[in-house]
Amino acid sequence: MTTVIDFSLGDACLAEEIQLEAMHRVKPKLYVEARKVLLAMMEQLKILEDLDAKLMSHITSREGTDMWEETELIAELVKCRLEVRTSV
Repeated sequence: MTTVIDFSLGDACLAEEIQLEAMHRVKPKLYVEARKVLLAMMEQLKILEDLDAKLMSHITSREGTDMWEETELIAELVKCRLEVRTSV
């Protein structure tokens, strides 16, 4: 079984790649620091996703808890999800 994957770059992605390559050549130290920051951000997003999953699991698995009592917490989780997704 095979799967076809489209690795073509759109205009925005191609422009970003060109900018990164230019930065790598002109300011290699700045490029390295930018990559470190990007990796740190990706790690933080993974931690947030894991935390979100654990919180939702905890909320939905508690016995004897009425979901309607948790609406404020759920609303806050949804708000945090949206903030994280729009900031990336």
